[in-house]
Amino acid sequence: MEGTTGGEKRKDYLKSILGASFFWGILGGVLVVLLCIPFWNMSVELMKAEMVVPVWKSALAIFYGGTAEEILFRLFLMTLLVWIASKIKKAKDRGPTKIGVWLAIIITGVIFGLGHLGITGAITAITSDVILRAVLLNGSLSVIYGWLYWKKGLESAMIAHFSTDFVLHILIPDVIAPLFI
Repeated sequence: MEGTTGGEKRKDYLKSILGASFFWGILGGVLVVLLCIPFWNMSVELMKAEMVVPVWKSALAIFYGGTAEEILFRLFLMTLLVWIASKIKKAKDRGPTKIGVWLAIIITGVIFGLGHLGITGAITAITSDVILRAVLLNGSLSVIYGWLYWKKGLESAMIAHFSTDFVLHILIPDVIAPLFI
């Protein structure tokens, strides 16, 4: 109970996950930049659209992603898929198997990637390359967040998502990209 009321155990827990969560979130942002290379022309066009978004709207997107998306995709969808997998096959400890958890992480990642097509479709036509890019980039991030959720908890996935979104929605379009585009 103390963990939910803000006691010392809660503070210790948050301290224990902050470093790894920020690290994986920032690494996720770097990974997305690298994965954009095969889709360079499309990525530059999408970045130009991102650069005109006011910072306050980008900040709202960061909070939406870090909270709502993590609750929907990790807490609800991934947990549901792990539960279903555990009904199909249980580990020796009667919990879900590692394969079941990884399948849930990957399926959630694909759905998470497809879920980002709505915003992309408002900027460009949805083609097979756009779908592939969305699933590859967002799905890769989702795997990171899913693994953090599994190993460290929802708060860790949320912090990582906040960190990635800060890199992708503020640092790159408002600080780095204007130097080159």
